[in-house]
Amino acid sequence: MRMKRLRVLIPDGRRLSQPDLLLSKTADYIMHLELRIRFLKALSNMYSHSRN
Repeated sequence: MRMKRLRVLIPDGRRLSQPDLLLSKTADYIMHLELRIRFLKALSNMYSHSRN
């Protein structure tokens, strides 16, 4: 049941039938999201400092 839920959350996860590949793809996706958050925080800080 958990693997089915995970397949829905991860991009292209529905195509992955092997649990190890799904978990690897999940780890990559989490890293991607963390990098995106860092980038957006940096942009936000940059624009908030430029307004002051």
